[in-house]
Amino acid sequence: MKILVTGAAGFLGSRLALRLVRAGHSITGIDNLNDSYDVRLKLERLKQFGIEPSKGRFIDGSTHQSSLFPDFTFIRMDLADRGQITQLFQDAGFDAAVNLAGQSGLSDSISSPYSCIDSNLVGFMNILENCRRSGVKHLIYASSASVYGTGGGSPSSEDVRTDCPMSLNAATKKAAELMAHSYSELYGLPTTGIRLFTVYGPWSRPDTTSMIFATAISEGRPCTVFGDADAGRDFIYIDDAVEIITRCLEHIPGADSTAQETPSRIYNAGSGTCTRLANFIERLGQALGRTATVEFLPAKRGRITGACADTSRLESELGYTPSIGLDEGIARLAEWFRSTT
Repeated sequence: MKILVTGAAGFLGSRLALRLVRAGHSITGIDNLNDSYDVRLKLERLKQFGIEPSKGRFIDGSTHQSSLFPDFTFIRMDLADRGQITQLFQDAGFDAAVNLAGQSGLSDSISSPYSCIDSNLVGFMNILENCRRSGVKHLIYASSASVYGTGGGSPSSEDVRTDCPMSLNAATKKAAELMAHSYSELYGLPTTGIRLFTVYGPWSRPDTTSMIFATAISEGRPCTVFGDADAGRDFIYIDDAVEIITRCLEHIPGADSTAQETPSRIYNAGSGTCTRLANFIERLGQALGRTATVEFLPAKRGRITGACADTSRLESELGYTPSIGLDEGIARLAEWFRSTT
C-alpha cells in the first residue's frame, strides 16, 4: 500500500513508519519538526531511515528520499498548511493515511492553546477533507485516553460517554473523534481512532512520564508524582502500540459488513493493567541500577490518574493482546536510555 504517516519524526510515527516500510509498503512521512521538544531527537529518529538534512537543516516543503529504504520519502510539512497538504494528496494518491501528528501534552495545551488547536483540529480537518477528496480507503488517527476525563471509570471501555474532558488537549482529541465520525457518516470514509494510553519505550519524548522519571533517577533527584501514592497509569510498550495500528490498517471498518452502518471505529491502545506510578519508578530504578525515590505533590488540574484500558474490543475484533510485559519494556527502555546518556 501507499501510506501517508504524519508525525513521522515523532516517537510513535517514526517507529510505525519504520515497521511499515520494512514490511514492503510505500511510505511518505511528513513532520513540521517544531521545537515542542529538542529537535535533535527528531533528527536522530529520521537518521534511522537514512534521512539527513542538507547543510544541517530541513527547508519547509523540502522532499528527502531515504538512502536506506527506496520506498520511504520524508517531507517537512505542517498539517495546518492547507495548500501544501492539498497538493500532497493530489500528487501522491495514497491508499491509506495514519495521522499521528499533533500536540499531545497537557502542559503544551495549557501554555500554547492556539498551537494545540492548529495541530489537533485545523491540521486534522485538512487530513479529513483531503482523504475524502482523494478517495483514501482508510484513515487511522491518534486519539488519547485523556478523552475519558472524569467519566471513563476503570477499566475504561470505548462505549462509555466521553463528554467530560479535563483539558483543552483532551477536548481537541474528542472533537477529532467526532469530526472523523461525521466524515464516515456523510461520505463513507472509513476511519479508526486509537485512544493511546501511556506509551513508553526507546526514543521517547523527553516530556513523557517514563523519560522524566528516568532522567530524575539518573541524576539522583526524586521522581515527582502529582497525586496520592495510589496514582496509576496504563503503560503500553511502543512496539505493542505499533502492532495495534498495523492491525487496524488491515481491518477497515465496514468492509466485512453488509449492514448500512457508519464505517467508524475506536480502539483503546493500552495494556489493560493499571500500574502504580511508585511501582513503575521502583522498577525503572532497578533497571537503571540506581535507587529511585519519590516525592508526592498535590494533583494537577487536568491530569488523569488511575486510568486503565478495557482491551476486550482490541482482543475480540483485532485478535491482539499486548505482548510486551512491563519488566521487559522497562529493561529495553533503560538499556536505550543508558546508551544515550
